[in-house]
Amino acid sequence: MKNTKKNMLLTFKSSMLIDGESDNKIEFVTPAELTMKNNKYYITFEDLGDEDEAPAKSTLKIDEDKVTLLRYGLTSSQMIFEQGKKHTGNYQTPYGNVSLGVFSDMLNIEINEQGGNLDVSYGIYFEDMISHYNKLSINLHPFG
Repeated sequence: MKNTKKNMLLTFKSSMLIDGESDNKIEFVTPAELTMKNNKYYITFEDLGDEDEAPAKSTLKIDEDKVTLLRYGLTSSQMIFEQGKKHTGNYQTPYGNVSLGVFSDMLNIEINEQGGNLDVSYGIYFEDMISHYNKLSINLHPFG
C-alpha cells in the first residue's frame, strides 16, 4: 500500500482508571481513512468522544514504535505515545493553552494495510503531577 487511501471502520474505546477502577468510558464506531506515506500509517477520523462539543477531526500517525494523536476541534491537542517514554504536548482550549505530559507504559501496534489493532495505556501529567491514567483501544477493519 503506497500513498493510497482505504476506507475503514474504526472502533474507539477509551477509559479512565481511578483507584484501579474504570470510569468515564468513551466508545464509538466511525468511518476512517487509512493512508500509508513514507513507511508510516495515517488514520484520519471524526472523534465523537465528547458529547458536549462538535466532533473533532483526529489523525493517528503510526510509526514502528511510536504513535502521535493529533486532534483538531474546539479543543486541540497533540499526544505522543512511545512505550517507556514521557512526551510533553500542548492542549488548546477556548480558555487557553495547557502543557501536558504523557507517559506510556504499554503500547501495542498491530496495524497494516488490512487494518488491525492499537492498544495503549498511559498517564496524563499536568505540572509534573499525574492527573489520571487511561487505556485506549482502537480496532480498524475494511469498510465499503
